[in-house]
Amino acid sequence: MIRTKNSLAVFIFCITILAAAGILGWGNRSQASPRVVWEYKIVGAGNNPERTMNELGADGWEFVQFTKDHETSGPNGNYFFRRSK
Repeated sequence: MIRTKNSLAVFIFCITILAAAGILGWGNRSQASPRVVWEYKIVGAGNNPERTMNELGADGWEFVQFTKDHETSGPNGNYFFRRSK
């Protein structure tokens, strides 16, 4: 049998947890966060990749990845960018 003193402590603990859950928003988990939709751009390395990257960055593009063309030397390859629509 649970003693009254222990029951009161358990009750207060449960109420505290429920209050914290309400304050932290755990009860509103059913609302999905807005989904980000991305658009992508693939750019060849070209002669001046730094200038190209600065121009794209100014337009809101974020650099994601570079893939190198292993058959040639130098900075040849593709730069992958993304930005939210």
